[in-house]
Amino acid sequence: MNEWWANALPAPAKTVHVQVGPNNALSFSPSSVTINVGDTVEWDWVGNNHTVTSGGCCSFNGLFDLGTKGTSPPTGQNAGFAASHTFTQPGSFPYFCRVHGSNFGMTGSVTVLTPDYSISIPNSTVGPVFPGQTGTFNGSLVSQSGYSNPVAMSCQPLAPSSQPNCIVSPSSAVPSASDAAFLSSISTIPSACRGQRRD
Repeated sequence: MNEWWANALPAPAKTVHVQVGPNNALSFSPSSVTINVGDTVEWDWVGNNHTVTSGGCCSFNGLFDLGTKGTSPPTGQNAGFAASHTFTQPGSFPYFCRVHGSNFGMTGSVTVLTPDYSISIPNSTVGPVFPGQTGTFNGSLVSQSGYSNPVAMSCQPLAPSSQPNCIVSPSSAVPSASDAAFLSSISTIPSACRGQRRD
């Protein structure tokens, strides 16, 4: 008899791309992006002699200094270069090009949002679970800034993709400021499943 394993995982962080010097313009595109804590911004150089330097124009604040070849005089990287930074704290993060910031206003900003909630699933591996059986996993949801809407739970087959989906029950949990615990089960319909949060 075949057996299946299930994993419960939070939704993955994302990467947002920003072009540096598109169409030979002295700008970033888009010039401002909004992301969540844990997300990454990747800057892709399509123009020449640019930097991505954190701080208000034009004073480096020490957080990140990408593409800088030299500072006196300032010189930067060229088309084809890429660099990234992962943001671990909420807030507003301005940046500028060392070469073109003060004279040409080449600036940008990243706004990092506080998450609505945090999720913890300490024992995320469930299994083996045989077809027709149920495995359980538990965790906790902590509300951030008063968030109290249900958080949807779902699952997907690990492999092969032709297998039918599994079922998570209950299909949602509600976070609270006092660390709301939840217990969910994954029912196997011959497939391996991965629980993922969606909001």
